[in-house]
Amino acid sequence: NDELVLPSLPEVATKIRSAAEDDDVGVEDIVKVVQTDPATSAYCISIANSAAYASASPIAEIREAVVRMGIQGTRDAVTAYTLRSLFQTKNIHAQQQLKIAWSHSCRIAALSFVLAKHLGTLNAERALLAGLIHEIGTTMLITTAVKLEGTLNFDNDFRFVARELAGPIGAMVLRAWHFPDSLVEVVLEPENYQKEPNEKPTLSDIVMLAHYHDVEPPPWSEKTPSAELLTRFPYLEKDSLDDNHRLRVVEEAGEELNSVLGSLGG
Repeated sequence: NDELVLPSLPEVATKIRSAAEDDDVGVEDIVKVVQTDPATSAYCISIANSAAYASASPIAEIREAVVRMGIQGTRDAVTAYTLRSLFQTKNIHAQQQLKIAWSHSCRIAALSFVLAKHLGTLNAERALLAGLIHEIGTTMLITTAVKLEGTLNFDNDFRFVARELAGPIGAMVLRAWHFPDSLVEVVLEPENYQKEPNEKPTLSDIVMLAHYHDVEPPPWSEKTPSAELLTRFPYLEKDSLDDNHRLRVVEEAGEELNSVLGSLGG
């Protein structure tokens, strides 16, 4: 009925995305934007110091963090960090569901970061952002459902509603925020295990592979397919699977995964 109120992108994320799109903007300009929010600054330094960057020299200044991650990487990291505010509510009926959605999003984001980094064809920070935003539609459904007359049964009814509507609603939100089509595609089909694989990995492929490796999927998640799924991707080597039918890179990146997950607070 055109009554759904879409959330606004947090201010610091809006500012840094606008600045990063300007070709005349440099590192110092990005640093000034990030410094306006101490918590965001601390997060960027934490990410830049994480095991994901495998650096022997720890840093303490936001400028060093921006240089290490790059302008585009910092943009996506800041956007990802600020999204946690959309997973919060004072409504007791929605709190537990949003907690599940946030924890799930953090796991998918960390897995996506590691997969993108080790496959080597996609920006890891962009993959991390893709993992975090893929549940935006679900958060909208949760906060909207509790406002309806009566309480939606989150154990049964919500599972069906989320599978049908989370993607389209998430796409509405990202288009309102002027996010690129590659991220809109992520929220439309984060678990489309039936789609034809691409010759090179896309963000939606990465997020789907992350879902395959998620050990604690939410109630509304699709049933994880068999390991045969992994043999369909032309860019995955035949010897890339371990004895548990999981990608070796995921099993070998335990420290990285925990480091990124800890930085997200998931």
